Amino acid sequence: MADENTPYIQRNPGDIWTAEDWNGVQTKIKDDIMGRIQDAMEQIEKTGVQRADNADKFANKAPGDWVKDLDQRYAQKVHEHEGQAVYRRYHKRFSKEVPTAFLEHKLGRFPLVDIYEMMEVSPEIGASGLETSDGNPAKFFLYYHHEESDRFKLDVKVYRDRAKLGIPLEAALTEYGVEWEEDDTLQDVRNDLWEKLFALPNDEISHVSSPWIEEKCIERVKVGELKENDEWQDIRLAFRPVKCDLLVCRALEVLPNTAAGGAIGAAPAAPLTVPLRITHVNYDTMLVEIARPDLFAPESFIDIMLLLRI
Repeated sequence: MADENTPYIQRNPGDIWTAEDWNGVQTKIKDDIMGRIQDAMEQIEKTGVQRADNADKFANKAPGDWVKDLDQRYAQKVHEHEGQAVYRRYHKRFSKEVPTAFLEHKLGRFPLVDIYEMMEVSPEIGASGLETSDGNPAKFFLYYHHEESDRFKLDVKVYRDRAKLGIPLEAALTEYGVEWEEDDTLQDVRNDLWEKLFALPNDEISHVSSPWIEEKCIERVKVGELKENDEWQDIRLAFRPVKCDLLVCRALEVLPNTAAGGAIGAAPAAPLTVPLRITHVNYDTMLVEIARPDLFAPESFIDIMLLLRI
C-alpha cells in the first residue's frame, strides 16, 4: 500500500505519460483500495467483534469458568482429598449379652462418628395394639401421614410450627438400594425395605407397619395406583434418633448412689450414663462397645444409630 505522500508512479515535469503508466496507476489504485479495506476489516474485528465475544467475560473468564473455580475453592475438602462427602448409617442393638460389635464400613479412612439413641417412635403405636417384630416398642414405623399422623401423634410441634416425623418411603428405598417398579405391590416394596434396612451389619430393630399400610398390603395395591391417588409421596418411614454423647441407660441393674454416698442398689441421685466407645481398628473397620455392660440388667438392651461421615 502506497504512502500518503508518495505517487503511485513517479514522473518528472516533461516526462512522457504512456499507456503502460496509465494502466499501472489504475492497478496500484485498486491494490491500494483493497489494502485499506482489509486493514479496516482487521481493525473492526480486533476492536469490535473480538471485544464483543469477550463481553460476557470478566478477567477473560466466562461465568461458567468462575463458577467452576469458586466451586473448587469452597468445596468441602476432607484431609487432602477432594469431592463430595459420603456417610454410612447403621443400626445396632447392645445388651449385657452382646456389648460389642465390629462395623466394616470400608470407607478407606477414619470416619467421623455420631451416636444417636433410637427412641420409641410413639407410645400411641403400642397403645393401639399393633404388634412389632419383637414385641418391644416400635423404633421404626411405616405409615401414611395424611390419615395417621394425628392418630399416632407423629408430628413434631414447636408452638404453632410442626414437622412431619420420618422420611418419605421413596427416599428410604433409594438410600438402601431397594429396586422397585410401579407394577410392584406395596407389600413387596415394604418387605424389601425391611430386608435391606436390617441386613448385616445392621441388627433387626423393633418395627411395624400402620393399619393403613397393612390394609393396602392385604389388598395388593400397586405403587402405580398409589401414585395415581397421590398417596405414594405421603407414605413415610418414621424413626426417632436422639443425639447423645453418653448413653442414658434406662435398664441398669444396680449402681452405687455415689452422689449421696449410698450403697449398692440405692436409687441414684442423678441420671446414670454409660459411654459407648468407638475404636478405629483400621481404615475399613471400627469396634463399637458398651463401656460397662455389667451395669445392664439381664435381657435389657439399647438401640443405637451410628452415622459415619467423611
